[in-house]
Amino acid sequence: MNADLEHLIVLQRLDSAAQDAKRRLAEEPDREHAFDAQLTASRDIVAAAKARLAESQSVRREHEKTVTLHQGRLSKFREQAMAVKTNQEYHAIQKEIEFAQTEMKAAEDQVLERMLEADDLTAAIKRAEAELASEQKKVEAGRKAMAAESAEFKATLERVAAERSNVVRSLTPQVLSMFELVSNRRNGIAVAEARDGICTICHVRLRPQVFNTVRRNEEIIQCDSCNRILYFVPTAAPVPAPDAAQPAQVTAAAVIAYIDGGARGNPGPAGFGVRIEQPDGTLVEEFSEAIGHATNNVAEYRGLLAALDWAKARGYRELHVRSDSLLLVQQMRGNYKVKNAGLQPLHAKARLLAHEIGHVTFEHVGRSFNAHADRLANAAMDQAK
Repeated sequence: MNADLEHLIVLQRLDSAAQDAKRRLAEEPDREHAFDAQLTASRDIVAAAKARLAESQSVRREHEKTVTLHQGRLSKFREQAMAVKTNQEYHAIQKEIEFAQTEMKAAEDQVLERMLEADDLTAAIKRAEAELASEQKKVEAGRKAMAAESAEFKATLERVAAERSNVVRSLTPQVLSMFELVSNRRNGIAVAEARDGICTICHVRLRPQVFNTVRRNEEIIQCDSCNRILYFVPTAAPVPAPDAAQPAQVTAAAVIAYIDGGARGNPGPAGFGVRIEQPDGTLVEEFSEAIGHATNNVAEYRGLLAALDWAKARGYRELHVRSDSLLLVQQMRGNYKVKNAGLQPLHAKARLLAHEIGHVTFEHVGRSFNAHADRLANAAMDQAK
């Protein structure tokens, strides 16, 4: 492969990672606003419940005043009834007493209703306050997670900037200028895979002679439509799925790479682990790496790339990869499409490395068969915290 083209693929991966980190950092004010809105909504519910209780208590006090008023009137009427001298006066006083008693009973009923209502409203306030306390804990945890993510994203930007500087130094000025010009005009995506005669970004079919030149990966070729720099990833023949109960057959010339990757939080502190063995199970080498803030799938692919780089650097022409990630295995076999934009450059790089090695096969295994790589990946995740 053309050296500049290979460096451009790496540069695009780094720029995409930086763009993603910047986007996530730019989302922080909106996320903070969402946290505030969550708390405000919960506090409003508590305030509304307390307002209903206060209103009910105010109405209850008014009815209690009415009861007290009628009690005073009844006492007065009973005193007057003792002093009346005619039946007519007596009957008039009795009517006043009956009216006052009726009004007082109605007021007492209202007081009782408000007392029962107050019990329900008090319980509602307690529930609302409990929900508010729970929401406050969630928001606090969310803010802590956001702060940790922010630190990880900033660290990622620093790491990417350093790696980018190294890659840029490897490029000729003319190629770098072309890359940056296209990147500025095409929303940060200057490099695209050409597949099945089509640019996979703008989806415009390439002229046959252009696609044939791109397939060789020996020149810097741009898409006639979007001007993105094109590269081609040779498609490996799909490998039949092995019997799940039996390990896949590995030739004596191959080594076996057990790979695993993970992230705590997904995305979160991430790392991968790789264990290289001879076909007879003899340990060749183990290694792992903390990769900062990433997703599980990115960590899985970083582990694969590390294993492929290891095999290529040591001149191996055959490699058998075992992973407990069904997604990665099926994507590398060509059975699943890679739809995630963050995984596409990693997948493309892995396919290129596999092609350069010569013969790379993939096997999905259960976690119990991948315990060593899992152990290494967890150790790397511990270091990524």
